[in-house]
This record gives sequence, structure tokens and C-alpha cells, in this order.
Amino acid sequence: MPLPVAGPRSAPSLTSSSSLNSPGLYRRNNVPHWQRMHQNHDGLRQWQKGPRAKFMLYPYYALLASTSAATMYMMGRMVLGHKTWFASN
Repeated sequence: MPLPVAGPRSAPSLTSSSSLNSPGLYRRNNVPHWQRMHQNHDGLRQWQKGPRAKFMLYPYYALLASTSAATMYMMGRMVLGHKTWFASN
């Protein structure tokens, strides 16, 4: 069975319906803004820069500190011979 042959394609115009299906094609270039923000020498680490960094990092720090404290608490209880969180069995 022979394969179908595609005809020549024309470039889509700006008024065609295909330009409406790719909204990111003609948007503003934000790369210089992000480069300026991340290459600024302000004493912050790379992961601390950005508009949403605090919303992601502070819950992570809280979770890291609480799980580390709980781990140390249970290690101390295990050394003393208690295998549960609160009871002294």
C-alpha cells in the first residue's frame, strides 16, 4: 500500500486561525528581565531570587526543621529503650 504524499505547505498568516492556537508565539520577551534579576549581585543565592522564592522556601525550611527535630526526638527515645512517641512502655 503506497504512503500518502503531502502537498506543499504555505506559511500561516497572522490572521489565520492557527495563530490563535499558539498564544505564546507573539508574546513579550521576558528573558532580559529574568537575566537582570538572576545575575544581580545582591548577596542572595540563586534559589532565593525570584518573586515566588519565599513562598516555596519558607515552608520547605519549616518542614525540614520539624522533621529533623522529630527524628532527633525519636532517636533519643530509641536510645533510652522507648519505641513509641509518648508512652513509656
